[in-house]
Amino acid sequence: MADPYSDLIAAMIASKGGSDFSSNTMDPVMQYLNGTFQSAPSFTLDQLYQRNAPTTASAVSLGSSSPHAIAAARIKSGTPAWQLWNAKDLQPQSGMSPADWKSFVNTLADEHQVVQKAMLDQSLQQDVFQKAGMRGANENYTDMNSDGTLKFGAEAMQYAPQQFADLTANLPAQLSSDAVRRQNIAAKFGDVFLTSDVDKKKYLENKAIQDVMGKEKQHANEQSQRNWFMKLLNSRIQMPGAPVGRAKDQAAKDFLALKGANIKDERLSAENRSRANAINAYADRKEGSGANTQQQAFDLASQILASLQQQGSTPLKTDIMRNAMLKRSTKSG
Repeated sequence: MADPYSDLIAAMIASKGGSDFSSNTMDPVMQYLNGTFQSAPSFTLDQLYQRNAPTTASAVSLGSSSPHAIAAARIKSGTPAWQLWNAKDLQPQSGMSPADWKSFVNTLADEHQVVQKAMLDQSLQQDVFQKAGMRGANENYTDMNSDGTLKFGAEAMQYAPQQFADLTANLPAQLSSDAVRRQNIAAKFGDVFLTSDVDKKKYLENKAIQDVMGKEKQHANEQSQRNWFMKLLNSRIQMPGAPVGRAKDQAAKDFLALKGANIKDERLSAENRSRANAINAYADRKEGSGANTQQQAFDLASQILASLQQQGSTPLKTDIMRNAMLKRSTKSG
C-alpha cells in the first residue's frame, strides 16, 4: 500500500523549488515524513538507574536477600533515608559500621533523587514539533495515559462521530442507573458489625488466639523448631501464660477498650465486599449498563486508532497534513 503522505512530500518539495536537496533534507518536517528524523534518546527508569546510580546498581547486583539490595529497593519505593539509618534488620547484617551504613543509605537516596529528576526532565522535554504546537515525533495513535485511558481517544471520535453519538446517547442515564445500583448493592452487602457483647467477646477472643498463635508459630519456624513448638504448645495449652491464656487476657482487655462500641467483623465484611464486587462486575458487563457502553466506546476508539496506525498514520503526520491544508486554503482564499 502506498504511503498516504507521499503526495504531501512531493507537494512540499515542489513548493521549495524541487531542487534544493540540502534544504529539504535539513527540514525536520521533511525528515519526519521521509523517516529520517532522529528524536532525542528516551530512557526507561531502569536505564536511568544504570546510567546515574552506580551505588544502587552495585547493591542490586548482590542479590535480593542482601541487606544492601533490600535498602536500595526500599529507597526506590519511596522509603525516606532516615528510616533506614538504624534499620535493625539491615545494618547489623551489612558488615558496615553504623556511620558507613548511614553514608551508604544517603548515597542511595541521592542517586534516587538524581534518577527521579532525570525522569521528570525527560517527560517534560519537547521536540521541535511540540515546540511548534504539534504532537511529538514519538507519539503514536495507540498510546495510553497512565490511568489506562486512550491518549488520542477524542480524536478517534472524529472518524466515526455518528457511531459514537448513537452509542453514547443514553450514557448519562445509564451511568446514573449504575450509581443507584451500586449504592443498593453496597447497602445490602456492606460491612458487618457485631452488636451483642457475647458476639464481640467471641470475635475478639478468636482474633487474639489467631494473632498469638501466629506469632508463636512464626517464631518457631524461624528457629527451625516447628516439631518442638507443637509438642510444647500441646503440653502448655491450659497453663498460665500459655498462648491461649495470653490471648484470652488480651481479648478481655480489648473488649473493655471498646467501651460498648460495635465492632466490625472483618471476615464477614470481606465476604460481603467480594459478593458485591462480583455482582457489580456481572451487571457492568450487561448490555445497557453505563459501564458496558463505556467499554464499547473504548473498544471502538481502540479499533479506529489501531487502524490509523496500521495505515502509517501518526498524530504528528495528521498535524502536518492539517497545517499544510490550512496553509493552502489560506493562500487560495
